[in-house]
Amino acid sequence: MKTTVKIKSNPNALKKVINEAVKKSSFNISCPNCHTGFQIQGSQFGSRISCPFCHQSIMLNDSGFNNDVNKLQRNFDRTFR
Repeated sequence: MKTTVKIKSNPNALKKVINEAVKKSSFNISCPNCHTGFQIQGSQFGSRISCPFCHQSIMLNDSGFNNDVNKLQRNFDRTFR
């Protein structure tokens, strides 16, 4: 006899895990002004920083990342309804 187990995810569970992992990670970026590379922490996404080299103000926009995470969460939720 075949048994089917239905798994239901917690709301936004995947999104929470991904966001926590990103906050604890570091990323290499290049300044859009002087093109010098440096590291930022994931917890800085969504904030404004100054380039450590040319001191240009840089907005670390996270909207594209958040859109991707939201899409993953929707697909995850559909799979585990």
